[in-house]
Amino acid sequence: MNIIKSIITLLEIFLFIFAIVSYFKRKYYSIPESWCFAIIVVLAFYSVTIQLFFWIGIIHIYYIVDIMVFIVSTHLLINNISVLKIFCEDSVSIFRSDKLLFTLYGIVYVYLFLQVLLLPPINVDSLVYNIARVMLMIKENSILLRNYTALHQVNFVWGYDILYYLFLRHYCDFFLSIFSYLCYTVIILSNYYIIINLSNNKKLAILISLVISSLPELVLQATSTKPDIGAAACTMVMFLSGYNIIFKNDKYSLLFLIAASLLGISFKSYFPAIAVPFLLLIIVSFVRKYSIKDLIELIKFDKNYYLAYLLIFSLMSFLLLFFYQNYTRYGTVLGEPQFVQYHRNGDGVKGAAINSIRYLVQMLEYPKELGGNRLNKLNDYLSKDNKHIGVRKGDSLDLTTRILPNEDFSWYGILGLALSLPAVLLSPFISSGYLRITAICLLTYFISICYFVAWMPWNGRVFSLFFAGSGVHIAYCFDRIFLKKKLGALIISISLVSLYFTALLNTSKPFINIYEIGYYINENIIMVGKFESKKKYGFTFPGPYIFNWTYFVMNRMEYYSSMIYQNNILEKYNQIIEKGAKVLLVAKNEPIFPFLIERKDIRIVVANPDKVYLDGKYLDIKKPDDFRILQKYFNYILSINEKKYDKLLRENSRLVYHVATGGDYNLYQISKKNIKTN
Repeated sequence: MNIIKSIITLLEIFLFIFAIVSYFKRKYYSIPESWCFAIIVVLAFYSVTIQLFFWIGIIHIYYIVDIMVFIVSTHLLINNISVLKIFCEDSVSIFRSDKLLFTLYGIVYVYLFLQVLLLPPINVDSLVYNIARVMLMIKENSILLRNYTALHQVNFVWGYDILYYLFLRHYCDFFLSIFSYLCYTVIILSNYYIIINLSNNKKLAILISLVISSLPELVLQATSTKPDIGAAACTMVMFLSGYNIIFKNDKYSLLFLIAASLLGISFKSYFPAIAVPFLLLIIVSFVRKYSIKDLIELIKFDKNYYLAYLLIFSLMSFLLLFFYQNYTRYGTVLGEPQFVQYHRNGDGVKGAAINSIRYLVQMLEYPKELGGNRLNKLNDYLSKDNKHIGVRKGDSLDLTTRILPNEDFSWYGILGLALSLPAVLLSPFISSGYLRITAICLLTYFISICYFVAWMPWNGRVFSLFFAGSGVHIAYCFDRIFLKKKLGALIISISLVSLYFTALLNTSKPFINIYEIGYYINENIIMVGKFESKKKYGFTFPGPYIFNWTYFVMNRMEYYSSMIYQNNILEKYNQIIEKGAKVLLVAKNEPIFPFLIERKDIRIVVANPDKVYLDGKYLDIKKPDDFRILQKYFNYILSINEKKYDKLLRENSRLVYHVATGGDYNLYQISKKNIKTN
C-alpha cells in the first residue's frame, strides 16, 4: 500500500510539472525555458507548502495540497493540450536531428532514471541527516526538532530536504532521488538554451550540453539525495533568467531570478556566494544597456504576476523563519557557533590560497589505488608545518580520488579539467557583458568557498554549480574545437566513455558486483590486496555479478546492511522488536534513517549521547534517576557506536538485557522492574 501511495505522489509531481510547462510554453517561452522554470516553480511550491503545514501544525492534512495540485494541473493540461502536442513534436524533432548521438546518451539517462525510481537512498550523509531529519520531523510532527542525533539535522537549511516528505510520509524510500534527477535535466536544458541563443549554433549547443551532462560528479549526484545539485540547478535558472533580462528585458524572468536565488539559499547556505554578486551585476548591466527608468519599470509591481510574488514572499518568509529560529536557539543565524566554526576555514587568506591549490590538485583525480598516496606524501613534504591549515579539524588530508566512481571522492573528469576550468578562468579576460558577468560570479563563488569553508575530502560536490555553469564559457572559448569534425568527435567520445563508466561503475549503485568478482579473482587467479583485506574483515556484497543493483530493489534492507552497516543488525532489529514497542535510539552523527523507516508499527525517539526531550523537559540518559523515568517510556534501547554508553548499560545489567549486537550496534531490552540503582 505504501508503494502505491508513493507512485500516486510521483504521478502527481509529473502531472504538476507538465501542467506548468504547458502554461509557460503557451505564454511564449521555449521548451528549455518552460521546463527549467517549471521545475523551479514546482520544487519551490512543494518546499514552501510543506514548511507552511509543518509550521502551523497541520501537516497530517497535507493531502489537501495534493488534491488541489491534481485539480489545477488537470485543468491546465486540458486547456493547453495543443501546447503539449507541440512540446512532444519538438522533442521528437530534436531527437531525429542526430538519432545515434541522442540514443547513446539517452540510454544512460534512462538507466539513471530507473535507479532513481527503484533504488533506496545510500549516501551516508543523507542517512545521517538529509532524509533522516525529515523522518524525525514526521515522528515529532514538528519542523523544529527537540530530539536529534546530529547538529546537521537542525542547523542546515532544509528547503531541499523537506521535499522528501512527499514520499517519506508514506514510509516508503522509493523515488527519493527524483528531485536530483529533475535538477540534472535543468542543468542540461538551461545550458542548451543559453548557448544556442548566444552562439546561434544548434549543433554547438547540443554537444556542449551533452558534455556537461557527462561530468562524473554531476552524473553521480543525479541519483543522489544530497542538495548540491539542487543549488546547481538554481544557478542555471538564475543564468537563464539573467540572459532574458539583459537581452529581452523580460519582467517575468526577473521574478524567476529572485525565486531561484531564494530557493537556492534554502537549499544550501553557501548559495549567497553566487546569488548576491550575480543579482547585483545583472542590475548594473541592465542599467548600462537600458536606463534607470527601464529598471524601475522592470521591478515595478504588476498585479498580473501576483502568484509569482506570493511564491517569492513565501520563500523569503520561511528563510527568515529558519534563520530566526537559529538565532533564538543559538544566538546566531547560522546555527550552533562551535558547529559553524568547525566547518569554517579558520586560517583566512592563507587557508583560502592553500585550499584553492588543494582543490586544483584534486581535480587531477589521481586514484589512491594507482599510487595516489605518493601525491599525499609529496603534499606533506611541500606543506611541512602548513598541511593542516584550512583543513577541518580531525579530517585527514587526502588529495586522491578512487579508481571507481564515488559520489564523495569523484570530481568532474578530464573534460571538467581540460574544458570547464580553463574556460571559466579565461572568460573574464576575453569576453564581455553577460558572459563576463557569469564568469566573474563563478570565480567569486570558487574563491568564497576556498575562503569560508574548511577543506574536507568530499567538498567536490560543492563545486557542482561551478562546473554546471561552465557550458556557455566552453562554447565561447572552445567553439572551434567542437566544430572541427575530428576534435569534436574525440571530445564526444571521451564524454560518452566518462558517462558510461560513471553510471555503470558507481560504487554505491554498481551494474556489476565489483567486490564479489574481485573476491573470485583474488581466490582463484591472483591476490589483490584491496579485496583480500575486505574479505578478511568479512565484508559481503550480495546480488548477481551482472545487474547487481537490481537485486536491492526488492531487498532494500539488505542494501543498507551491505553498503552501510556490514552486519545483520537490521535483520535482528526486525526480528526482536515486537509491534507497538517503544525504542530509544542513541547515536551521534550515525546513519539512522533505515531504522526510522523500516518499522512504522513502533515508536522511535532519538537521543544524542547526552539527553532526550520527553514531556516538556530534557533528561540526561546517563543519570540513574533520569534512567528510571526512561524505563517507563521505552521497551528497548538501540545504541549506535556509543561505547561509553554501552559500558554504562552493561554495568547496570539489572536494568537492561543485551539482546542483539552487530558491530558497533547494540540492542538492549529494558527491564520494567522497579529496581534501585547504585
